[in-house]
Amino acid sequence: MFARLFSLITLSVVSGFVIASTIVVSNRPLHSLATSVLEGVTTPILLLPNSQSLHFQNLKPSQALLARDADRVYWLGPLVEPELSAFQATHWVDVSLHPSVIWRPIRAWGDQDQSHTSTRDPHIWLDLENGKALVHAMAADAGTTFPDQASQINVNARNLIVRIEQLDRTLAKRFEDSARRGYAVSHDAYQYFEARYGLTSKAILSRDPHAGTSAFRVRLMADAIAKAEVSCLFSEPALSSRILKRLESEYAIPVIELDPLGFARAPGAELYLELIEAIGDGFLDCFQREKP
Repeated sequence: MFARLFSLITLSVVSGFVIASTIVVSNRPLHSLATSVLEGVTTPILLLPNSQSLHFQNLKPSQALLARDADRVYWLGPLVEPELSAFQATHWVDVSLHPSVIWRPIRAWGDQDQSHTSTRDPHIWLDLENGKALVHAMAADAGTTFPDQASQINVNARNLIVRIEQLDRTLAKRFEDSARRGYAVSHDAYQYFEARYGLTSKAILSRDPHAGTSAFRVRLMADAIAKAEVSCLFSEPALSSRILKRLESEYAIPVIELDPLGFARAPGAELYLELIEAIGDGFLDCFQREKP
């Protein structure tokens, strides 16, 4: 284990002493962006490789030590990753504080779901404009952590932003050319993606996939399906919902899996762009379906 950890650390020499500079990143999408920004400089360590939700994140003792001893921990802050707040220290960098980050209010769906205590929707990484802002935030900080390699970090960041903008244009064109059909989601995670491309869900089962589902929302979703307002339901890898299976069976409506954290993908530089593109593919797949 120590050999593996050592291989993940970039060594720099200052005044004849070897100093280990370790970058730790809290979640998969952010880690993917950081990996691209730091290419050729250091390999960031993913703090929570098996986390299926940013709503609930529990650090093992070894992970808590890793975060404590790192030179930098990049995370999305207490609004997005509240469970990590207890471990926050001065070397933690909340990249969601970048001034270009777009925040959207949590949507009201007509009942009294209180699964989120914040008034802000935490799923900020699903807007590619926010992806660019997070890249800028990490590149600026990494340039101070690795001043001798700041120019390489800036080149990496610019190249990544070009790729993000290319994907954004591609998705915008695909949605522009596609018919729009109604859909429903099991987890209200996609507001940022929807707002980016002019999409609107008809119903949701829950704001938080781990907080249960109200009878009110089940009724709304069933009504929307019965009125032929939706062509498909969106689920996620972490969810195994008997309600979704029942709706799928009763109404012969397809269930399409989306993966907003890239949980089903290998961590690394390509994960962020791949997960956003795959979400777009899922929506477009739904729009091509006939209503049941």
